[in-house]
Amino acid sequence: MSVATAEHRSLGHYRLLEKIGSGGMGEVYRAHDEHLDRDVAIKVLRSTPSSGTPDSQARHALAQEARALSRLNHPNIATIYDFAREGDVDFIVMEYIVGESLAARIARAPILPGELANMTAQTLEGLAAAHSQGIIHRDLKPANLQITPDGRVKILDFGLAQLLRQDNVEAATASSDENALGLLARWPTCLPSSCVVSGSMSALTCGAWVLCCTR
Repeated sequence: MSVATAEHRSLGHYRLLEKIGSGGMGEVYRAHDEHLDRDVAIKVLRSTPSSGTPDSQARHALAQEARALSRLNHPNIATIYDFAREGDVDFIVMEYIVGESLAARIARAPILPGELANMTAQTLEGLAAAHSQGIIHRDLKPANLQITPDGRVKILDFGLAQLLRQDNVEAATASSDENALGLLARWPTCLPSSCVVSGSMSALTCGAWVLCCTR
C-alpha cells in the first residue's frame, strides 16, 4: 500500500503533497511541515504484499540511513530533520532540494567543462565529509546527485551506505587520499573490484571512482 492513499495523506504533522521519486526500498514525497511552515522531503518504506507492512530488513536499512545522515552536516549533503514511525509507516524527513538530478541535467544538454569541474569538486567535498565520519555512500550515480538552480550539488540517498567503525576511519581516509584525485568513471562498469569487497579498507576510495559524468 502506498502512503499516498486517502487514509495516509499525512504523517504526523507532515502533510504529503506529491510523489517525487521511488526506488527499490521505498518512495520519496514532497511534504509540508505544518509546525515550521516549510516544504520537506519524506522517504517512506514500501510495504511488502504479504504483510502490508515493511519487512524488518528494510526497516533496519532505513534506520541505518538515518544514522548515517545524522552524522553529517555539510552543504553538499542533504540534511536530515527527523526519523520516525507513524502507525506502520517508517520514514525519514529531509530537506527538500529544489532543482534537478544530474541524470536529468545530462539528458537535457551537454555539460561544459567548467561546469563539470565545479560539480566534481563539490561532489568530492561532500564525499570527503562523509568519509571523515566513516560513511561510504556505495550508490553514487547521477540520479543521486541533485543540482540546485544556483549550481549547488547535493548528495542524496544514503540507503546503501556502509558505516565504518570509528577506529578504522583515520587509516581508511589516509588510504583514500592517495587515490581520490581526478577519478571520473561511468557507473558501474569501471567500479574497482576492491569496492565490492565488504569491509575492505580500500572501499573508502570507491565514491571517487563512481563519480559519474557524461562521455
